[in-house]
Amino acid sequence: MNAEKLRQDLLLLNRYEEAGKRFYELYGREMDYTHYYYMTRHGSSQESLELLGTETADVERAAFREHFIASYRGNLPAEVFMSEDKNVEMEQLFRYIHMNRHMHDFLELVCVLNGTCVHSFGNHSSRHKTGDFTIIPPGLEHELFPSPDCLCITVKIRKETFFQVFSQII
Repeated sequence: MNAEKLRQDLLLLNRYEEAGKRFYELYGREMDYTHYYYMTRHGSSQESLELLGTETADVERAAFREHFIASYRGNLPAEVFMSEDKNVEMEQLFRYIHMNRHMHDFLELVCVLNGTCVHSFGNHSSRHKTGDFTIIPPGLEHELFPSPDCLCITVKIRKETFFQVFSQII
C-alpha cells in the first residue's frame, strides 16, 4: 500500500470520532472517556449524541466514572488497553475524545503522523507536531490533548516483553 494513501485513509474519522466531532460542534468541548463509554453502549447516532446532554446520561456516565476510578486506582493494567494474547499492540488514538490523566503498567510509544497535540506529563506539558515521537514509561501520569487535525499512532508494549527483548541488547 502506498504510504500517502495509508495516511489519507487514517485521516478519515471513524464513527466515534465523527460523533466526537458532532459533540464538539454541539457542546463546544471534547468528549471525555465517559461520553465515549456511553456511546459504545448506546451507539454513535445523532439521537445518542443528543442524549449525552440529558440527566439520564449524566447519571450513567457518573456511575461508570465511579466504577472506573474504584477499579483502576493507580497504574491501569495492560489488560484494560491491550488484547490478552498480545505483547505489543498498535492503534490509532481518537480525535475529539479526551482520555483523562492516567498512568499504566506498560510502555507506550506515541508518534504524531499529522497535525499537533499537547502531551502533559505530571506538571509539564509539551507541544508535539507531525513527526514527533514520545516514549512514555510505565507509571508516568500523562494526558493527551489532540487538535482536530491530529493523527497519532500509539504502540503499547507490555513491560515484561520490553525487558525480555531489550535487556539482552543493552
